[in-house]
Amino acid sequence: MKEYDLISLRSFVAVVDTGSFYNAAVQMETSSASISHRVSALEEALEVRLLNRTTCQIELTTGGQQFWQDVKSILESLEQAEERLNCTQETLNGVIHMAAPFTFGVKKLAPLLPVFMAKYPQITVKLQLKDRITDLVDEGYDLPLRIGELQDSTLVSFRISDLSRLFCASPRYLQQHGTSQTIADLKGHTCLRYSLLSVRDEWGITD
Repeated sequence: MKEYDLISLRSFVAVVDTGSFYNAAVQMETSSASISHRVSALEEALEVRLLNRTTCQIELTTGGQQFWQDVKSILESLEQAEERLNCTQETLNGVIHMAAPFTFGVKKLAPLLPVFMAKYPQITVKLQLKDRITDLVDEGYDLPLRIGELQDSTLVSFRISDLSRLFCASPRYLQQHGTSQTIADLKGHTCLRYSLLSVRDEWGITD
């Protein structure tokens, strides 16, 4: 098969349909020189002259006439395929059971759901926001979102975002215990953790 791209085929068809390189350029929102280059490149790739150019008009060659008809049919089929694909996407339906940590769900996920549901009105989203450790399989979630490392090796996970955490202390605590200068200094401080995020009673620091 010869090497040429779809834009060159569209340019060739536009020239024939509109009757000139200028009109084709207007239709495709580009320059006449660009259209001419694309058609010439197409002819070079096919090793066939498709158009006879004169100062007054453009005429299809015999081979160009047949090629134009075939390409128009192909482009129309592509457009119909895209329309069928869009129709398939628009008619997606069903129920998605989702789960996410409470604060993450409220801050990050909830603002996205109206946009998704407006685009796919036939889909029902059932979202549960909870911070407790759950059995994702037994509780029947289709799309659970979790923060942290995957503990169950039988599950498949995809990293979708990074989440930054901060170590914070009140001014009164720092007055009583001092301000840490290095990571190692944290070992001498009290760690107050949200118990539902982890069962470990330790600082969650990674390099």
